[in-house]
This record gives sequence, C-alpha cells and structure tokens, in this order.
Amino acid sequence: MNEMRHEADTEQLIPSIFFLLKKWESITWNREAGTMNWDQLEGKWKQYKGEVREKWGKLTDDDLHIIAGRREQLIGRLQERYGIAKEVAAREADEFVKALTAEEEVEQRANRAKAARQG
Repeated sequence: MNEMRHEADTEQLIPSIFFLLKKWESITWNREAGTMNWDQLEGKWKQYKGEVREKWGKLTDDDLHIIAGRREQLIGRLQERYGIAKEVAAREADEFVKALTAEEEVEQRANRAKAARQG
C-alpha cells in the first residue's frame, strides 16, 4: 500500500520538477542573456529608437528620450500608454530586445563570413 502511494507521489512530483526547471531557465535568461541584450540596446539606443517607435507607435518622442534604452523605463511607458500589466509589458519588451539583438548577431556573422571570403 505504501509503495503504491510512493509511486503516485513520484508521478505527481515529476511534472512539478519540470515546471520548476522551466521557470528557473526563464529567470536565469533574464538575468544573464537579458542583461547583455539590454546593455546592447542602451548602447545603441539612437540606432534602435526607430524600431521601438515602429513596434510601439503610441510612444512619444519624450517617452523615447526618457526610455533611452533602459528596460524599466520602457516597461513603465508601455504600461502607461497601452494600459497593460507590468508582467505583460516586461515580457513584450524582453522578447523585442531578444529578437532585435538576435537579428544583429546574425547580421554580424554574415558580415564576418563575407569579410573572410574577400580577405
């Protein structure tokens, strides 16, 4: 009887462990890779400002000036302008920056490969 209860407990525990691992992975990404991506955005804010405006057209010039590539500022302005929850704004902002920096990495690799073929 106890052995059957132990098996049932184990079957319930396994999905919980996977859920926790996924959660940890997302937290870790936000701390490690996410920081690097936001640092890139802040450093190249003038270059990316147009793409931010294209994605979120309700942001004003003043908003963009205040945001200046900073995550918390962007999240706050998205909440204000679009009336969305902080978690939703954070997820959208992080996904946008992740995609933006991934595009740049692909472009940089292509440029390096092109330079290697020519040089």
